[in-house]
Amino acid sequence: IKSRTVREKCYIKDQVFGTNLANLCQRENGTVPKFVKLCTEHVEQYGLDVDGIYRVSGNFAVIQKLRFLIELCVRLN
Repeated sequence: IKSRTVREKCYIKDQVFGTNLANLCQRENGTVPKFVKLCTEHVEQYGLDVDGIYRVSGNFAVIQKLRFLIELCVRLN
């Protein structure tokens, strides 16, 4: 996910990190949170040829940056 895309398009409108999954599903009126769907769709479209995509931990700094950008987008909405 490019940080610019996340910020500009603001796919995520509500807080997702630190939110109870059941509450998030109820708030979105679904069984799988939109954020989870967007992540899995992106991985399936662009990342399946990456070795270890579902079994190797990501770089902590990159994860924190993406999390910050997503939560910033939520605050802007």
